[in-house]
Amino acid sequence: MEHSVTDPSERRPRRGLPRWAWIVAALLVAHTSLMITAVVIAVDDPSFTTVPNYYEKAVAWDDLRAMQHESEQLGWTADVRPSALGDRLVVTLTDRDGAAIEGATGELTAYHHAGANAVKTVALVERGDGVYFAAIDVARVGAWQVTLVAQRFAGENYYDETEVVVRSAGASS
Repeated sequence: MEHSVTDPSERRPRRGLPRWAWIVAALLVAHTSLMITAVVIAVDDPSFTTVPNYYEKAVAWDDLRAMQHESEQLGWTADVRPSALGDRLVVTLTDRDGAAIEGATGELTAYHHAGANAVKTVALVERGDGVYFAAIDVARVGAWQVTLVAQRFAGENYYDETEVVVRSAGASS
């Protein structure tokens, strides 16, 4: 029995890429597709956003801390709740003795945590007895970040940041 040995130079050359190269290419295409999908979702979804004005707040942190200290010294407190209809926020301002603060002016800024790109700022409207209205629609259930700036006389400047949780129309904490 005779064995024939083929000369390596006589082998037919293989056409195309080796199988392992196709696997690597498929993995790269899958990874690129997933990254493009993630970018599209992040750009299009309004709930994927940064905290509004975070850089400006960081730069002005010392000023903000001074305002907070001044507010603590003033002794005012603010109770912020949504109205029964959810069409506005109701702010009750009291001094350290629990007396209503009347005649204050200021503004309220609010945004929903799931939509931080929709920041709303409105002026406070006094109703009397230390109660003020801010015409911001807060019917959306969830957590709202609220910043209140109020002043009454020279030297009476109040600053407060709080979170208002809306559980349903008219119910909050």
